Order: sequence, then structure tokens, then C-alpha cells
Amino acid sequence: APVAKTGSALADFLLGIPVSGTVVGFHPMHYRYTEFFPYFQDSWRLRPNLTVNYGISWYFSTVPNPQGSDSKIPHAFNFTTGLLEYAALNQISPEVIKPDYNNFTPRLGLSWAPGFWKNTVVRAGAGIYFEQKGLLETQFTYLAPPFESALSFTNNQFNPLPTYTFGNPVPSNSVFPVVPLAPLSSTFASTLPTGFTPFAVNPKSTTPYVSQWTFSVQHTFGGNDLVEADYIGNSAHDQQNRYDANQCAVSANLFCNNAQKPYPRYGYILYSNTNGNMTYEALNLKYQHQFSKGLTILANYTYSKTLSDSWETATSTVSQIASCRSCDKGPVSYDIPHQVVVSTIYELPFGRGRMFGGNIPRAADLLLGGWRISNITTFASGSAFTVTSPNNTGAPFTQVRADRLCNGQDSHFSSHLRTNGFYDFNTACFASPAPSYFGTSSRGALYGPGRDNWDMGLAKQIPLIDRMNLELRGEFFNVWNHTNFGLPDSNTGDVTFGRVSTAADPRLIQVAGRLTW
Repeated sequence: APVAKTGSALADFLLGIPVSGTVVGFHPMHYRYTEFFPYFQDSWRLRPNLTVNYGISWYFSTVPNPQGSDSKIPHAFNFTTGLLEYAALNQISPEVIKPDYNNFTPRLGLSWAPGFWKNTVVRAGAGIYFEQKGLLETQFTYLAPPFESALSFTNNQFNPLPTYTFGNPVPSNSVFPVVPLAPLSSTFASTLPTGFTPFAVNPKSTTPYVSQWTFSVQHTFGGNDLVEADYIGNSAHDQQNRYDANQCAVSANLFCNNAQKPYPRYGYILYSNTNGNMTYEALNLKYQHQFSKGLTILANYTYSKTLSDSWETATSTVSQIASCRSCDKGPVSYDIPHQVVVSTIYELPFGRGRMFGGNIPRAADLLLGGWRISNITTFASGSAFTVTSPNNTGAPFTQVRADRLCNGQDSHFSSHLRTNGFYDFNTACFASPAPSYFGTSSRGALYGPGRDNWDMGLAKQIPLIDRMNLELRGEFFNVWNHTNFGLPDSNTGDVTFGRVSTAADPRLIQVAGRLTW
């Protein structure tokens, strides 16, 4: 008999004798769809100092159409009858989603050099851009029984001849046997067991799009210097969103009543819809000094705001009350209101051919000449985060937020992290909701620690024979070894709630040599 702790589970697996496993009865789907991008554009120079660009395009994508026998697998959920409908029973089209023909994308831009303001250019533009949706949400149309089945197997770990092995040509003894499917009939959907959890997609889903607009004023002076001010705006609509369409009934006091679900026979209905929205607005100020006398400078300041009412990633949801889109509107996790970035490159004016020591001996030039300093400096405010609580509502696919008792964003905490136990905000301002209740806090209610980072580089160019050069480089990331703290623990149910326990990388140094010829 096997002796405990003397074998390797990975070796057993590679030999084809796993102890247990599960075969999911779903195979790769085969789709076909086509995209069209006809467009018209023109540029019209109205006056010597005024040019207008305009055009329009049409984006159309056929709905991904499953091919061959795969066309029998898709399903949809009928919210009127409360039952699943199947393409195999000719109750729905295999594409499920209806085509969206209304995807026109106008564009308009202008460039104007006003005569009364020398060396100045005014630019403006606006347009609509559609996303290439493709297969992103189509997966929701085929995750349903009887096609979403599974078969588990177990080998006797004490028997040297396992019942199920890899590569066995006999289906009854293979680790990957054929998964039996239940018969699909007109009564199948109505006889599914209570508590079943289907996936579904809105058949009226539309193509997500983004409206963008910009306005900028650019002015040059001194031959090598430029200043620019930009206003940038985005407004996204019909964005992909996922939530439980069978969520509990929520009262005015945020009580989650699971006894009053829209469809009591189901546990949840994970629903894919295109009802999300997002807005981004920013003011950007820029200064640029083009390469002159060995110096280049690029400086940017951005003041921005990004709001959304839908999910941000494919692995998480920010929805608390699925039926209330406005309740989920707030700053996104990557909203950083203020950011300053300055980058410079400076060739030191020492050495042969430079301002100082242009005729020094070659031996001295090997030490003093050919040096270049560069840096990228970033100052940024912290990113937004949501204060959450343990989910005691019984509702899945939801982000339960904390009850907010006061503001909580106290600079006294964030500026004294090292002396107050690393607490970034006033935790007394937040509490876990009572069981079966959602919280009163909003999405993105607080902002984490800011960022102060300096990256620097030091390089030296050493000319060798003919056109051969040796470059020695040293690069210093976070050169001052400043601690840039991460986000605090934002769940009221954790022991470390409110505390910061992570930080970005400390100082990192890398050196390199490069020979060119």
C-alpha cells in the first residue's frame, strides 16, 4: 500500500492516474461573424489659417452565429414566462441578440491659427466611436443545461490499476468519457429543479459606444518652448454590465427581502446587459522645451474625474442594487484627480565639444565628458476605492457597501500613517450593515494614499575607435527610496480594516553597458 508523504501528486497526474477529477461537458464553440467599416472623410481648407476635417462612418457587426451543430446550443431567458428558451427547440434564433444597425459615427475637427495671436493654434474635435463587441458577452447564451453538464470520477488511490486513466481508448474507462446529456423537450425548462442558476443575455443588447470631444490651445515662444491647455471629455454608453437579474426586493431602508425575488424558483440569474455608462473629463496643462543646449523638458498636469455606474473588470462587480443604476454611479478605481509628471534629459556641458572644457585632453574627457542625466518625476493623488462590508444579504454577484456614519476622509490619518498604526482613514465613520441590509456608502467614496516617485538615469558616452561607442548606464527607480503606500483594507469585516499593509517597489537600481558600431 502507498506510504503517506512519499509520492508526488504531479507525477501521478503526469502518469495518468489522478485520484479524482471532473469532466465539464462543454466543447469549444465555432462562430462566424463579419464586420463592416465603410466611411467617408474630407479635409476642407476654408481659409489659409482655418482647416476643417469632417466625415462619417458606419460600423456594423453581424451577431456571432454558431456554426453546424453548435447552433442548437444557445439559450435565452424569457422574463415574461420566467423560463429558458432554446435554439434547439426553434424558440429563439441561434444568435439570440438582435443585430444593431444604428451605429453611425460622425467626426468633426478643426484647426485654427488666429491672426491676432501669433504662434498660436486652436484645435477642436468631436466624434463617436463604437466598440468591437464580437464574442465578449456571447458566452452567456450557451451556459445552461442540458449542455452545461459535468461528470465526476474517482480512482481508488490504493489500487495500482486505476479504473480511469488518460488515453484509454475505451470510453467507459477514459478519464475524459462522453458526458451524457438529458433529453431536451418542450417541458424541459419548466421542470428544472428549484434553486437553478441560469446565465442569460439581453437579446436587445446594443453596441457600446463612446462620444469624445477635445478643445486645445497651443502657443509656442522663444523658438524652443511650447505651452498647451487641453479640455478632454468622454461619455460612454451602452457599456457591458453584469448583475443578478433575480436579486431580492430592496426596500427604501435598503432591506434585502429574498422572499420576494422576481423569479423565486431560481437562485440567481447572472444577466449580461448593455446598460452601463461612464464619463471622463479632464483639464491638461503642458509645457515642453524642445532639445536645446543639451536640455529637453516635458511637464504635464492633469485634473480629471472618471465616473461610472457599471462593472469595471470581468472578474468582479461593483453593483449593489441591480435595479438601481444611479445608486452605483461613482468614481472608478482608476480615478486619480490630480497628476503631475515631469521628465527631463540634460547633457552636461562638460567635455570635448561642449561649453566647458571643449579642448581638454582626451584622457580627461574620458572622466569628465559625455555625461547625460535624465529623470521622470511623478506626483499624483491617490486612486478611489469603495468601503465594503461582508455580504450578509444572501444576494450573490453584489458588492455590499458599508454604512457611512461620517465623512472618514481625514487628512490627519493619511498624513500620519507611520505614527497612527498605518490607518489611512477614520474607520469609526463606517460600519457593517445589519444582516439582510445593504449599506449607505457610495461607490468610490474615499481616495487612497498619493504617489511621489522619482526615476533617474545617469549615462556616459565613451567614444572608441572609428565610429565605435561604449555607453554605460545606471538607472535608479524610486531613487530617493520614498515609500508609496498601497490602498488600505477597505472591508469592515476584516481585522485590518482601514490599515495600509502594502507599498510600491523600493529603490531599484540597474546598470548596463552597450557597445555600438
